[in-house]
Amino acid sequence: MQPDGARPRPAATAFENEFHGKVRDIVQIGHVSEFRLASGDKCSDSAPIRVGTVPELVAARQHRRLDERLSETMGGKANCLILSGMGGAGKTQAAAAYARRQWRSGAVDLLVWVNAASRDAVIAAYAQAAAEVGEAVTDEIEANAAKFHAWLDRPLGRRWLVVLDDLQDPVDLNGLWPPPNPDGRVVVTTRRRDAALDGAGRDRATADLFTESESLAFLRERLGGDAARLVGAGDLAADLGHLPLALAQAAAFVLDQPGMTCGEYRGLLADRSIALAHLRPESLPDGHDRAVAAAWSLSIGLADSSRPTGSATKLLRVLSLLDPNGIPVAAVHSSIADLMTARRLLGRLRQMSLIEYDGDVIRVHALVQRAVYDETPASERAEAALAAADGLLQAWPVPERNSAFTAMLRSNVAYLWRSAEPELLGDGVHELLFRAGDSLGDHGRTEQARAYFEWLGDAATVVLGGAHADVMRVRARTAHWQKESGDIVGAFRTLAGLLPSCSAALGPTHPLTFEIRISLALRAGESGDEHGAARALEAVVAEQRGLLGPDHPGTLEARFGLARWRGRAGDRAYVIDVLRRLEAEYRAKLGPDDPSTLAVRSSLARWLGRTGDLAAAVNGYEHLLADWTRVFGARHPGTLNARYHLATWTGRSGRRTEAVAMLERLVPDIAAVHGPSHARTLRARASLACWYGECGEPRRAWTALAGLVPVQIEVLGPEHPYTFKSRHNIGRLQKQAGDRDAAQATLEALIEDRRRVLGDDHPTVRSTQKDLDSLSAGEEPAAAVDAFLRDR
Repeated sequence: MQPDGARPRPAATAFENEFHGKVRDIVQIGHVSEFRLASGDKCSDSAPIRVGTVPELVAARQHRRLDERLSETMGGKANCLILSGMGGAGKTQAAAAYARRQWRSGAVDLLVWVNAASRDAVIAAYAQAAAEVGEAVTDEIEANAAKFHAWLDRPLGRRWLVVLDDLQDPVDLNGLWPPPNPDGRVVVTTRRRDAALDGAGRDRATADLFTESESLAFLRERLGGDAARLVGAGDLAADLGHLPLALAQAAAFVLDQPGMTCGEYRGLLADRSIALAHLRPESLPDGHDRAVAAAWSLSIGLADSSRPTGSATKLLRVLSLLDPNGIPVAAVHSSIADLMTARRLLGRLRQMSLIEYDGDVIRVHALVQRAVYDETPASERAEAALAAADGLLQAWPVPERNSAFTAMLRSNVAYLWRSAEPELLGDGVHELLFRAGDSLGDHGRTEQARAYFEWLGDAATVVLGGAHADVMRVRARTAHWQKESGDIVGAFRTLAGLLPSCSAALGPTHPLTFEIRISLALRAGESGDEHGAARALEAVVAEQRGLLGPDHPGTLEARFGLARWRGRAGDRAYVIDVLRRLEAEYRAKLGPDDPSTLAVRSSLARWLGRTGDLAAAVNGYEHLLADWTRVFGARHPGTLNARYHLATWTGRSGRRTEAVAMLERLVPDIAAVHGPSHARTLRARASLACWYGECGEPRRAWTALAGLVPVQIEVLGPEHPYTFKSRHNIGRLQKQAGDRDAAQATLEALIEDRRRVLGDDHPTVRSTQKDLDSLSAGEEPAAAVDAFLRDR
């Protein structure tokens, strides 16, 4: 068949028939299907020649930025444009659209479309082109190919376009690259991104995925604008990663199923029990020669040939379980070999356009992941899941900073859980899951951490049973983040319910049983039972010393808690002596920058201030703030907490206005990290209000606290100690502002509620009664800040 505008060809000679047969045998590996032989005719303006079959354009094809790039480059200085990109991104379609425009507009005298899947296919196509332009003079294919290559270099004034489609290996074009010629243009499509593709007169362009608008426009056009079928089209396009090949095959599948919608196809796609290969239409549309699931198999095979052999597949199996939008290299290299080997292999996968890789972060198209996942045997999937989990845990920084890197790690844990929940639970809860949950809370997202561990506990109980040690450990972490969220009473109840089960299942001397007993005692002290907390911790310390040793982390934690609550119970000399010894022990065992060491230093500075050494407290927190910032960053919760205490002791040392300024800057920073309703945000707001009163503005302070109490009631509950404390301070500030009647009413209502909740003998009930008595006697109540600090 002759293209439009081509003149009839004379009959072929015997030589040409023999030559045609040899060429045909070679090109069977490709998809070049149209050949015409010439007997000495030269390419002329009146006889445009086309060699090879230019692929048909797909239905509903979108004009893209890549089309503009082709036209711009081909009209500029470069005579060769290399289109690189992953399989299915539309490289061939862009080249075909450009070639057809050039042919139909009469802009070329010779168009050669070459299937460049192998060197033999390129040589065969060149030899056929030599015959077309009258340069084939022997029956040796390589000699005729060389003749055509030389012809391309001549200044004949003949305009030509050569398209080398689907180049598999740049080595195949050694000696065959069309030479730079003002009369010629070259387009190469390839998945490869090797440096070997660079050369004089060559430019590069990336065949990107569809944009969101292009995806929707394609689906609307392909589905005939049927509003019913288009339900869920936007979400489907996103799930398919805006890959043109996948969208075309999904649209064909939907069209083949009467009444099916994009949303229904999306539901099938989300079901990982259905292989991606089963979601292809019966007949592939638009002349596709492979389904989406097989689009990358050749590239994977080529990458797998790199040493160590088979490592590409092994690595891709790990990557298929993680976040396609960003996987840290540090989290996967250990699943292959050493870091340098991993980097070489990642570079190879990038060259094959199977991944995006910038040296630190890997990105993988979701459908590449799905195709690899579907082809992974169940036994090897479990191996990949554990390798991914171990790699993420190994990459987790210690100490951890609030950074984009740790956020990326948490995102990868979420993806891994969705892909490999059974493997992550297995015989126990993988340590990675504990690290991810604590990471949320450590960076201020305490409510999310609490919800995370509640959810993890439910999932682990189904698999492991409620008596499993890891399930109980998860429940203990839930209680911890309950407390950090401000729900001290709820945390106490969770621990009280957990302790008997843990003691029965694991034994009374198991480290987790001790841990729960320590936490239960601390929550009791925070709820107001300071003496009871001290007694419980003394018993734990005595038992742990004998069973675990004096420097065991559990023993150190119990000693730390005991010092705090003996100090709160009145033994201040004891607490300072113990904290100084604990600081030295923590430094020696955990290092000076460990959060536990910094926590002991914080407590010591605070107790020095409480015993009257205000300068030591301020100095201690100045150094702590510098260390928290250096190690963890300015937005870490520990850093913000150090700022809070520095402001407090700055004010206590007499620099009240400075303390107010520090707290005014701190409150929005805490709210940004923890949220406006977090217990620490509310604490900072309450402190700021009290310092307004200390600076001679009791009415402003009273008003600020009055606005805070409803939030505390909503978030912490009406009976929470902090809610009661704010109400108490309102009464004191009302007295300072001269409104004795308001103060009387506030304190009377408060003492009634405190007696109902805490009993007549609770210390805070006695404190409230003392302030009520001072009103009756005309005395000044305790300063709001003094009272506020006693509970901090």
